[in-house]
Amino acid sequence: MHERAPASVEYAFLEHAVDGGVRLTHAGDIDRDGLIIAHQIQVLYKAELAGMDERVAAAAGPNPSAVALGTLPESTPAGLAEVLATHHRAVYQENDAVLAILLSDAE
Repeated sequence: MHERAPASVEYAFLEHAVDGGVRLTHAGDIDRDGLIIAHQIQVLYKAELAGMDERVAAAAGPNPSAVALGTLPESTPAGLAEVLATHHRAVYQENDAVLAILLSDAE
């Protein structure tokens, strides 16, 4: 029996969901890796991004984390890159401002 890597199972699941008409929404960390993952999910599965925009980055404040942001991927939207350039810090989805916006948008 052929075993698939866990990532392969996840991709197959997402493909099957999209093929079945499920609209995907993705929320993740606003850091280099999180933005790369978000872009891939958006392109591959036409997922809508939630809580990963300039509004959320601005609401997270001038010191959203202790983690330096690093180099942003080229796919980062210009408005988001501009806000992130003001503090050069990663914004994690556990940030209170991020959670407040995600929960208010869900209502």
